[in-house]
Amino acid sequence: MMGHENLCADAVFTGYTHPGGFAQFTTSDEQFSFVIHSHYPDHQAAPLLCAGLIGFRAYRFTNQTPLIGIYGFGAAAHILCQVAVHQRRKIFAFTRPGDIETQTFARSLGAFWAGGSDQIPP
Repeated sequence: MMGHENLCADAVFTGYTHPGGFAQFTTSDEQFSFVIHSHYPDHQAAPLLCAGLIGFRAYRFTNQTPLIGIYGFGAAAHILCQVAVHQRRKIFAFTRPGDIETQTFARSLGAFWAGGSDQIPP
């Protein structure tokens, strides 16, 4: 579908619907691949392979807007929050009502505001 590998009606995912995922070498379509430089240790590169890609697909549509609202603050959001803060953009993180732990985590990563989805941000 329009070159979007994640929207393929007959998608096959290595390690999920197709055996593998822990192989030393594999093949992939160059159109949907990118280099992860060897100076990144495995524990820093690994999150980029799923949460980083999922979040980046959405993040790129924000262009250069200075204010970004994120609904939910899971793996993709916490990576994007750090990217946005680095770019001097303000993140408004909406979590489940009463999820103080996640709201605190969002603020620790630089979110401008973090609160429940039942709250109105400043």
